[in-house]
Amino acid sequence: MFTKIRAIVISVVISLCLLPFNVYAGSPSLRDAFAPNTLGVASLAAGYDLSKSDPFASVSKVISLVLSLLGVVFLVLLIYGGFLWMTARGSEQQVEKSKEIIFSAVIGLIIVVAAYAISIFVVTTLTESTLKPL
Repeated sequence: MFTKIRAIVISVVISLCLLPFNVYAGSPSLRDAFAPNTLGVASLAAGYDLSKSDPFASVSKVISLVLSLLGVVFLVLLIYGGFLWMTARGSEQQVEKSKEIIFSAVIGLIIVVAAYAISIFVVTTLTESTLKPL
C-alpha cells in the first residue's frame, strides 16, 4: 500500500515539474498576450525584423538543428552500448556487440564533425573570396 502511494506521489511531482507554465511578462491580461500582431511587435522591440528573410540564417538554423539531432543520436547510441556492456553478464558476444556500437557511434560523430568543419571552411573561404570588394 505504501509503495503505491509513494509511486503516485512521485508521479504527480514529476508531472508537475515537467508541465510547461506560460508566463506573459508585461501583459496586463491574457487577451493582450494573444493579440494578432504580438509576435511582430515583440520581435521588433527585441531588435529582430521578421520581414527580412536571410537565407544564410535559415540554412545555419537547419544545420544547427541537424547537428543537435545527431548529437542526441550519438548520446542514445552511447548509452545503449554502455547498457549492453553493463548487462552482458560475462557474455563475450554481447560485450563485443556493445564495443562495436560504441566504436561506430564515435566514428560517426567524428565523421559528422569533420564534415561540418570542412563545409564551414569551404563556405567561409568562398564567401570571403567572392564577396571581397575590388
